[in-house]
Amino acid sequence: MLTFFGTGRIEPTWSQCICCIGTFDGVHLGHQEVIKTARLIADNVGLPLVVITFDRHPAATLRPDLKPPSIQGLTENLRTFESCGADVCLVLSFDENLAKTTAEDFYNDVISKLLMATHVVIGGDFGFGAGRRGPGEWISQHVATTVVSPFCVDGIRVSSTVVREAIRSGDIEAANRYLGRPFCISGVVVRGKQIGRTLGFPTANLALAEDLAVPADGVYAGHLKLGEKVYGAAISVGTNPTLGDNARTIEAFLLDYDGPEFYGRAVRLEFVGQIRTMESFANLESLREQMVHDVEQIRTILT
Repeated sequence: MLTFFGTGRIEPTWSQCICCIGTFDGVHLGHQEVIKTARLIADNVGLPLVVITFDRHPAATLRPDLKPPSIQGLTENLRTFESCGADVCLVLSFDENLAKTTAEDFYNDVISKLLMATHVVIGGDFGFGAGRRGPGEWISQHVATTVVSPFCVDGIRVSSTVVREAIRSGDIEAANRYLGRPFCISGVVVRGKQIGRTLGFPTANLALAEDLAVPADGVYAGHLKLGEKVYGAAISVGTNPTLGDNARTIEAFLLDYDGPEFYGRAVRLEFVGQIRTMESFANLESLREQMVHDVEQIRTILT
């Protein structure tokens, strides 16, 4: 998949295309339905599929105080777009200039003249231009348009808000159902306080580079991906109340890893499910005993 950042850098190699557009925060099953619908239309007419998205959530510019944490970063979004069949992705900077762009100007300058799109696919809640004044009905007056119906799982309409709430509450199983894949967090491994090492459970501590949605405090079964390698992991999210440490961290103990330390390496944590909430123990020995039990339980879950 080719990716272009900004309209000034895109160099179309096509004379026509099919496009879909959205914020696509998390690229959940509802978003995937939009992209896959566009992919099907593109295949039927033999044209490339261009996904248009933004470098940030619109609220970051329009209402910074209300901006929600991202379900996943832009890099992960791009990865998912490609897996859904996108040929090209155009990433637009959602700054004040774009926020003020009218639906007419956006359609004329980007959709029509730049991309030469013959068909636009959007979700039912998407609106073009400033103030979202260009809904599906407006777009359809200018170009062939398909508005994809809401996607439901277990009777619940899948949305980024619903996914965030599932993550926030620690209901990773629900979040994974809505995403259609394991919820993941990417970050860089940094040196921690090494308390886990003293207990026999050395952990990889993650530093996040973006404002990402983080699961509720607790212990989770999951996997850590380091390059092409995948390791089962016991993932701890939260503070360490046993030691009176209020600093919130994300750290992972790798179940079957005996290699060198990998500080400074970028890794991905995939969450499978929560096994318990965060607890305070009477002493470090009680904490160590619980960690032994956690690892045994997680090993069973991942087997």
